[in-house]
Amino acid sequence: MFKHNPKKNKDEYVELSQRQIKEMSDKIDGLLLDGFKWRTFLKTQNMD
Repeated sequence: MFKHNPKKNKDEYVELSQRQIKEMSDKIDGLLLDGFKWRTFLKTQNMD
């Protein structure tokens, strides 16, 4: 199916997967930041 121009399709696939990886890492960074904020909040609540 893609035999006529394999390099072009391969490059498009790599480009897509790199974008997906960046989106995933951004989501993970956001989750880690939220988790850090939440732990910090709990620690300040327990200080009383």
